[in-house]
Amino acid sequence: MMGVVEASGRTTTVGSLAYALMGQQDGTPLYCFHGNPGSRLDWDHPLIRPVLDGPGVRLIGIDRPGFGRSAHQPHRRYDNWPADVLAVANELGIDRFGILAYSAGAPYAIACALAFPERLTFVGIVSGIGPAETPRFRHGMSKRIVASLRLSRTAPILARWLVAHTTPEKCSQVFEQEVSAEDRTLFRQAGVDQLVRDAFAEATRNGPYGFVEDSRLMGTPSGLDYTAVQCLIRLWHGDSDAMVPLHHAEHVAGLLPKAELEVLPGVGHFHTTARWRDFLGAAGDGRHG
Repeated sequence: MMGVVEASGRTTTVGSLAYALMGQQDGTPLYCFHGNPGSRLDWDHPLIRPVLDGPGVRLIGIDRPGFGRSAHQPHRRYDNWPADVLAVANELGIDRFGILAYSAGAPYAIACALAFPERLTFVGIVSGIGPAETPRFRHGMSKRIVASLRLSRTAPILARWLVAHTTPEKCSQVFEQEVSAEDRTLFRQAGVDQLVRDAFAEATRNGPYGFVEDSRLMGTPSGLDYTAVQCLIRLWHGDSDAMVPLHHAEHVAGLLPKAELEVLPGVGHFHTTARWRDFLGAAGDGRHG
């Protein structure tokens, strides 16, 4: 095990996991679970980094197995993830912390809420995908995501070949074709296209394994009992999300015993820096129940 990472966003490992620390070193500890594609460095991107100036959080990004610099873990399940999170928390000497999950990171947040609720100060999900057992799971979902989930389950070798032969530029082009009109505006005006390219490049730097394994999990029954989660889960979801439809968040909120869902009018799958500052601010407040 290596030492604590500096706030600049340098990377270290705990066993086979890579993680990065950003934000304020004395701030509220907050894990951010990345989407797919994504990595520990999503928040160290020039487009996103300014968001960390105000909310007072010490942000911890971890590469899930197979992403970025973390080792591949074949046949993993959502309930394998909490042990990884605790390994990093224990390495850093953090007792209690919050979680903010984005998109494909959502079920991983639920797994943690089930495994160690006593250590959590906050759990939030932004534009999160529901479990595969969600009614009409694929309805309204991006065609690219639907195809990726199916192929990753039925023909993983082919799925890995396709991801390995996809360039960051091609990934960005496909995203732009399938997002909502609201997201397309952000793509062209706010530099989200470059963010997607960089996220894909870092996520797949050591191969397509994490991307495909994450897609396989998203299309497989989760094995998570959402109805048994006892802590409060905050959810934010745009009503114009063409990647992960709003009914995913509505279904999850209906399953959870304690949930607060805020529907964002006219918002797609991507978010402005102002909205991300609001999400981090809520996490920094540490409101939990």
